[in-house]
Amino acid sequence: MNNQSKRVYIKNARRLFKEISKYKLFAALIPKQNFNLNIAKILLKRPINSQQAYKNYGVQGSNEWDIIRKTVYKEYSYTCNICGAKNTQLHAHELWKYNYEEETQKLRKIVCLCRLCHLHQHLGFANILIHKHKLDEKEYMDHWIKINGSTFQDFTNYAKKVFELWEIKNMFDFKVVDCKEKPIDSSITINQILKCI
Repeated sequence: MNNQSKRVYIKNARRLFKEISKYKLFAALIPKQNFNLNIAKILLKRPINSQQAYKNYGVQGSNEWDIIRKTVYKEYSYTCNICGAKNTQLHAHELWKYNYEEETQKLRKIVCLCRLCHLHQHLGFANILIHKHKLDEKEYMDHWIKINGSTFQDFTNYAKKVFELWEIKNMFDFKVVDCKEKPIDSSITINQILKCI
């Protein structure tokens, strides 16, 4: 893409993000070329000694992702960062910042979310679950509407913008880095990620 086209895409991306992020609960879809550079996927493959993990990090787990997610839950007092739900199934979710000029996807932090808020972060995956009847569409929609004080029509317009922004992101070749600008790849360490929580 030439510089003029790139500037137009960047301007549109920023406009769309501004419109989407006005909501308390909103999705920031990952570019498809970076789906597999997911911290959870990398760290799930690494077993860890549970006793040693407790000694080093104050939480137990069977793999390195367990340590990260349980540390996140503890940091957020076992409460959803968006809706405030407690006593529910929790998920750790990576938040990213996109620099279109430098083409970097930078880890901002990892937050604690309830199941429904987490599914709203993954709008495409949630749609698949709805079509397979593994997620109740009404419950899913009602959650977004309640958290954002919005309407079904607001959601429809918002979802179009989320996917429009995602299409723009897919045109860039983002390098994935942690909060200290170090590349995220199979050599990433627990301590490197804990600095970003």
